[in-house]
Amino acid sequence: MGTKKTMNLTKPGEFSITSFNSYVRWVRKSVRSFSYENAYFEFISGTNGGVVHPPVRFTDFGPVELFLNFVDPDDEALPRAIREMNVEAYHSAIYGQVDRSLVPFALTPFGDAYCFDAQRQNQVVVWIHDAEQSQVTNHVADTFEDFLALERGSTGS
Repeated sequence: MGTKKTMNLTKPGEFSITSFNSYVRWVRKSVRSFSYENAYFEFISGTNGGVVHPPVRFTDFGPVELFLNFVDPDDEALPRAIREMNVEAYHSAIYGQVDRSLVPFALTPFGDAYCFDAQRQNQVVVWIHDAEQSQVTNHVADTFEDFLALERGSTGS
């Protein structure tokens, strides 16, 4: 597995297994059975997310501009913008707008988020942030690996 050659990620910092495990525990407060699939863990522990240059289109819902990270959100040596793109920090910021069972992993330039739907065997969905009803999602792929296989290439050069 792994990212395709067309995806160029700027790594935000070192992957923190402590941050990763803390977030899984936080999500499990709402969805006890939640766990990431191996394909996602391999991807995120190897890249730790980051900004995609240029954004990569996977679906018609919007290109991926950023994969959320698992840096240590308390690491003052990291720029604030990187710490705010920590998965748990981002999910906490949108909590109340999105159900905790929607586990974000990537963002579009339009403010929408690609998420795992923990109540549907971690299917990949896109959460539409400006929909009239806050819980509007659209199915994208059955697994993270299927999502990566949808890659259509970059949106610019």
